[in-house]
Amino acid sequence: MSYRKVSLPYSENFGFVLKQWREESGFTQRSLAYSLGLSTPQMVSNWENGRCAPSLEQLVQLSKIFKVSKTVIIDMLVEESRASMYRAFEDLGK
Repeated sequence: MSYRKVSLPYSENFGFVLKQWREESGFTQRSLAYSLGLSTPQMVSNWENGRCAPSLEQLVQLSKIFKVSKTVIIDMLVEESRASMYRAFEDLGK
């Protein structure tokens, strides 16, 4: 499988990047939800707005749909978690 070339946008959160990939690929939230076997687009909206994250199974499906390596997705999520943890530690130290 040939993967899409991706510059790792670590400054953006996963939901923001997911929305970019979805729009660039011509999916609506509803059509992406349908492709993932979801009954409603609300879950896709929740991911894009950072309310929750996709399951591991859904991440695998997203990597296939958008032709992005699993490594790119994992690295983005790890970096986002790391940044969130640093912010939390800083807030606790104030």
